[in-house]
This record gives sequence, C-alpha cells and structure tokens, in this order.
Amino acid sequence: MLIRFILGSYILPQNVEVVLPIITLHRNPELWSKPAKVDPDRFLPEKSRDRSPYAYIPFSGGPRNCIGQKFALLSMKTILTAIFRKWRVKSVKTSDMIHFHFSITYRPTEVFLYFIPKK
Repeated sequence: MLIRFILGSYILPQNVEVVLPIITLHRNPELWSKPAKVDPDRFLPEKSRDRSPYAYIPFSGGPRNCIGQKFALLSMKTILTAIFRKWRVKSVKTSDMIHFHFSITYRPTEVFLYFIPKK
C-alpha cells in the first residue's frame, strides 16, 4: 500500500523526509509584526489569543515535542531573572552583524555581550 500525504496542491510520496525551517515560521511577517524585533509582549495572553499555538514552536509541537521543554523554560527564566536583577545586558553587535549556525538548534556562531552593573 502506497501512503502519501497531500499538503495543499503538493503530494508527498512515501518515505520522503520533510524539514520545516522553524526560523522562517518564527520570522513570518504574516504571523508577527516586526518579526526580527525582540518583543516579549507579543506572548501576552491577550496578544496570543487569536494566534495558532504552532506559530512559535522553539521546542517543536504536538505529541512529539521536546520532553525537556518545561524544564528548559523554567531554567532559562530562573537564570535570566538572576542576571537581569543585577545587570543591564547589551549586545556588542547589532542583529544584522550576528551570524547563525544551523545544527540541531539554531544559534549564533559567537556571542559578545556587555554586562553593565545596575546601581
């Protein structure tokens, strides 16, 4: 039996691997206003209400998403809260100067930050 998947006008045959470049989803101007801008407020409940839960999937989505997602998010929030309580953090480079590397994760090739003590 030949199993295939129909996606819009595309027919994907059996045994074809499909890769979703998540960064294109996360930077899609149809889903996000000013998609390259860091704006934590876009995740507020009132702004997320009408948006698909799969519009932002840094840990994948659905039944096969990352099992460590909740732990990773709690760890990041704890560490960043501790840092931001005592420091102002600023990037040495602007976003257009930063180069990224694709592997299992999408990450910058190098990170240079200023840590300015808060008074």
